[in-house]
Amino acid sequence: MSDISFHLAEDHVSVELSVNDLAPPLPNKEELQELFNQSEFSACKLLDEKLDSAIEALSKEIESQTAELPLCFPIAIKRDASLEINITEDKMQATAHLVTAQGGVNLTQEEMIESVVESGCCEGVNKQAIIDLYEEASSAPAGTEFNKLIAKGLAIIEPIATQYEYLVIPLQDRVLVPQEQDDGSVNVRDYGKIETTNKGEELVRLIPAKTGQDGYDVFANKLLADPPDNQPLTPGPGTQVSSDDPNLLIASQDGVPYRSENGMQISEALILESVNLEVGNIDFEGTVIANGDVAPNMTIKATDDVIVNGFAESCTIEAGGSITVCNGVLGQEIKHKNQTDISFSTKLIAGQDISIRHAQSARLQAKGTITVSSQLLHSHVTADEGLIVGGEGQAKPKIIGGVIHAPSISAGEIGTAASSKVLINLSSKVRSLEKKLAEQRTLKVKDMETQNQVNLLLKQLKSNQSSSPTIEKLCAKVMQGINLSTSRIVEIKKDEESLLSEIKKAKSDIHVTVHGRIFPGVEFTICNDRYRTRNEIPNCIVRFRNKQIHYDKAASK
Repeated sequence: MSDISFHLAEDHVSVELSVNDLAPPLPNKEELQELFNQSEFSACKLLDEKLDSAIEALSKEIESQTAELPLCFPIAIKRDASLEINITEDKMQATAHLVTAQGGVNLTQEEMIESVVESGCCEGVNKQAIIDLYEEASSAPAGTEFNKLIAKGLAIIEPIATQYEYLVIPLQDRVLVPQEQDDGSVNVRDYGKIETTNKGEELVRLIPAKTGQDGYDVFANKLLADPPDNQPLTPGPGTQVSSDDPNLLIASQDGVPYRSENGMQISEALILESVNLEVGNIDFEGTVIANGDVAPNMTIKATDDVIVNGFAESCTIEAGGSITVCNGVLGQEIKHKNQTDISFSTKLIAGQDISIRHAQSARLQAKGTITVSSQLLHSHVTADEGLIVGGEGQAKPKIIGGVIHAPSISAGEIGTAASSKVLINLSSKVRSLEKKLAEQRTLKVKDMETQNQVNLLLKQLKSNQSSSPTIEKLCAKVMQGINLSTSRIVEIKKDEESLLSEIKKAKSDIHVTVHGRIFPGVEFTICNDRYRTRNEIPNCIVRFRNKQIHYDKAASK
């Protein structure tokens, strides 16, 4: 049998298998491992692949019978303990990865602490965790691995935004709240009688914002929480802040409650059963409420809001404020000879928002947001602030066909499996800002031209040989004009920079949220760029980056 021993190589790191007498039978792998474990080097790391190579080489040497003894093969390695401090990408946690020594030297507690300091961690360090790690490693077998959290930053606690508790239901919200019947069922066509509020009635309670808390990372970098929004409670027409409670808004007159920015307003209204031939067309300064339908070919014009508790069919409604139609908006396409444009028998035009249940073949135009609770079919829509079809997370409300101009869209489904054509233009906000930018640049050019002319005049005055008090006064006035013009140009340049920043942000903010799915054939336009969906994509946020269409996974509810 072979004479086998183990010794430390000249590099003082490798452990070698030494064969001093080569004679069969050779020990197998398990026997060699057992011999190694009984040797003084048992704590070192045995390299399995090196041991296999040594056994193979020994087998060949026995067969050749030409071996020059002793034969030495590196099969293990002597390792000191190692410690690596891993810090997360957000710099909020540091984890110590420790491997105990394998035939080498273990780390002292002081060396561990020094490694943490060298990593840069100086805040949120858990000294007890380092002590525990040292003690656990001291009694652990050779080559044992540990991962221990040794430092943790303090996460930001974001402020709680100002909230408004509505104590009465604003009319805009009644579109999505069908009335319950006596038998417990819900009739989606019945939204109940439009209620009014009385003077002194409580309307809105303000729940003030709560301040957040700053944080820090393990490198002691301060992380600043956003400041609280501290939104006010803003009385609208017909409302006032309660004298007993500064966070309570009450009605100062009888009327219809309507949600407004940071509060509510009460509108005095013209209330009608229906708008039909018996009533005639309506042109009213204030709010118009129709408890029934608006009949075909009728027109309603109001300086404030229009609320229709029934249907609006093949009619025109114009409002300086918002338009609410509790049931459907129905119309027909009208094609004109020798004209490529299509008009509609139903038109809703609002100075603020539009809220409706569903629309078919209608023209909808709002300077605010358009909200459709069920479906939008083959209509032309312009919504300066955005289009919402269905509630948050609702997958069924649909957009089928039509043309849409809006800076953002949220819907359940867009398009159909049959690839019905939907044209969506998301450029409105960007184009509006670009128009303002062009106007500013035109003003700047005019001011610069004027300044050049005035500078020329000043130069001519100063070159006049016959200086007099009159000329000196005139020069002073011209100089004053130049200074004003310079200040104006500086302000215009600042406005330009601000608008360029707004345009960049508006482009990056453009998106379409799809809670259900978007089908092939939907076409998007953003300024001069056009995009088209090719596949059916579920539950996504459609964004546009680097002239490519992207489908980000929408957050699930």
